[in-house]
Amino acid sequence: VDLPTTTTTTTTTGSTPPQVLRYVADCTNSIRVPRGSSGSALPCTVLSISKGGQSLWKDQLLGSTCCAIAASKSWLVVGTSDGCVQIYGTSPTLGWKSAGAFRSHPPFVLGRPIVALHLRQDKSRTELLVVSSDGRFAVYVLEPRMKILYKGSLLPAMTHVLLSADLEIDLYLPKLARIQLTETNRLLLLLSLHSANTQGRNSGSEEGRAGRGTNQAPSVGAGGSLQGFVYDLRSELWMRVADSRFVLSDFYNSLPSFSSSSKKASTAPPAEGHLSKLDDSVRMGAAASSLQRSRRARSVLDNNNNNNNQSSYQTMTATTTHTSSRQHDDEASNDIDSRSHCEDRMACALALGSGSEFKFWFSMYVKILSLTGNESLLRLVIDMLLGKHQPGSLNGNGNGEEAAAAAAAPCTSTSWWLSESPNVLEFDKVGLVTTVVIPEMSKNRALQRITNEIAVEVEMLQKE
Repeated sequence: VDLPTTTTTTTTTGSTPPQVLRYVADCTNSIRVPRGSSGSALPCTVLSISKGGQSLWKDQLLGSTCCAIAASKSWLVVGTSDGCVQIYGTSPTLGWKSAGAFRSHPPFVLGRPIVALHLRQDKSRTELLVVSSDGRFAVYVLEPRMKILYKGSLLPAMTHVLLSADLEIDLYLPKLARIQLTETNRLLLLLSLHSANTQGRNSGSEEGRAGRGTNQAPSVGAGGSLQGFVYDLRSELWMRVADSRFVLSDFYNSLPSFSSSSKKASTAPPAEGHLSKLDDSVRMGAAASSLQRSRRARSVLDNNNNNNNQSSYQTMTATTTHTSSRQHDDEASNDIDSRSHCEDRMACALALGSGSEFKFWFSMYVKILSLTGNESLLRLVIDMLLGKHQPGSLNGNGNGEEAAAAAAAPCTSTSWWLSESPNVLEFDKVGLVTTVVIPEMSKNRALQRITNEIAVEVEMLQKE
C-alpha cells in the first residue's frame, strides 16, 4: 500500500519530468523458523517500509499472516489471520518521510480473520473501518483513543445479492469487491457474484452456455454481477444504490451521465457525483444481468429527436385521447422503466445528500413525463413541490427571521414532499418549478393548458 506523504520531487534537468518519491508499506507472509528460534516453523509476517525498492524499516508479526493492510498520513494498520488488528504510528512532523513506524496500540482482538481495512483521515480525526470474515464490520475513531462509532453486518446485503441471483443456471456466491469510507463519511460496499463452479461443471459443451470459458455465466439475475450499497446510520440498514435493474431504461446507456458531446441536456451531467461513480463501477456487471434491452425497444428520447427534426413535434394534438394512448403504450417504449429509473436515482441522491445529482435526475424525470404527456404524474410533481408551500416564505414576510432562516436552510429530509421547508436539499422548490418543470412542459403543446395553470399558480405565490 502507498504511504500518503506530502509531495516531494527530485529536480531534473532538461525536459525530463520530476520524479515523485513513493513510500510503500508491504507485508510478506511465510511459514518458517524465525531467526533466533530453535523451535518449529510457524506462520510469520514481515512488515516493511521501502522507498524506491530500498527497504528502510521492518517489523515481524509471529504466529499469524497478514490478511489486510491500510494506511493514512499518520497511521498504518495491519489485519491478521488470527483476528487481530495491529496499529502503527509514525513521526508527527515528518510523517512517512521519517521511514519508520512504531506499535502505537496493543493488538485489538476481533475474533475472526480480518478481510478488509480502510483508513480515512481528515483534519479533525482519523476513522478506521474493519471487516472480519464473519461479515461483521465496525468503524472506529483512532484519536485521542480507540473508540467505536458504529458497527453492523455485511450479511443482509450479501444475502440479498444471493437471493436475487439466478440459481437455476449455476450456483453463485457473493464476494466482497470493495468496502471503504467515502469523503462524505459514508460506508460504501461493492459486492460481486461469482460462480461457485469455476471448473468441472462449466466445461466442454456447457462452457459456451455457462460463461464462454470464464467463471461468470451470462445470466446471474436482474441485479447483475456487481451491486453497490451504502450503509444508513440512522436505520442501521444497507441501502442498494447501484445495480443493473434499470438496464431497460432509456437513460441507462448514458450512465454515469450524458456524454460530454451531448448538448441537449438541460443540466450539466454530474460525472463526479457519488451516484455517477457507483453507476460507473457496477456498469460492467450489467453484461451478466438477466435483463437485456431488446434491440427493437423504442426509446421515447429517440422518438422525440426524430419528431424535432421533422418539425412534427409542435403539431401534437392536445387531446386527452392522445395522452391516454401514450400512457397505455408505456411498456412498449420502456417509459415505465425510464420513469422508475429516474425516481430511484432521485431517491438515492437524496439519501446520499447529492444535490447536483438530484437536480439532474429530477430534470430527466420531468423530461420523460413531459415527452410522454403524463399529465397526472406531472400534477403530482407540482403538488409535491408546492403542496406544502407556506405563503410569504418566498420573500420572508411570513414569520420574519424564522421564515428567512427556513428559506436559507437546506432540507435534508428524505421525505421532502411532506416537509414544509421551501427547499429540497439546497434547491428552492418554487425555483425547480420555474427553471425545470415549466420549461420542459412547454415543449409539449399537448400540455399547454396545465403549463399555463402552473405558471399562473407560481406567479400568485411569488406575489404573496
